Amino acid sequence: MKGRRFVVQSLVVACAAVLFGCGGGQLGEVYKRAESIPSDKTLIYIYRMPAVMGGIYSVSIDVNGKEITSLSEGTYYPYLSDPGEVEVSTKMTIARGDSVTVDGKAGQTYYLEVWGRQGSFFSGQAAIIKVSKERGEEKLLETRRVLDKNP
Repeated sequence: MKGRRFVVQSLVVACAAVLFGCGGGQLGEVYKRAESIPSDKTLIYIYRMPAVMGGIYSVSIDVNGKEITSLSEGTYYPYLSDPGEVEVSTKMTIARGDSVTVDGKAGQTYYLEVWGRQGSFFSGQAAIIKVSKERGEEKLLETRRVLDKNP
């Protein structure tokens, strides 16, 4: 009986998450490439791919140890940084985090893809990898911008 109650409660939570949305904050416009970036800055697009594992959970994105945003599936965030090494890491409630370092050059654009790497039934990894400009721009066309937490 208790097992059945757990299943029903889990289904109610999952349905509510689908109906009312979850994580990642408010959404803005569909991806539009930046016309230009300041010559003394680095632009890093961070986007999240849809996944089977952890779809209802948002992924927190940290840059150099400071949380900058949260991504739900199909969202992206453009991050302007000073040139130099930038460590971008992921955190997720039900999964291990991951990180990647970008050696940012002034005036350049980089693309980071976040996705769920499946592990056991209740675990996995919120992976993050650097991708090519071609792949990044192609996948970004399927996303919407996450609005700033502190506009």
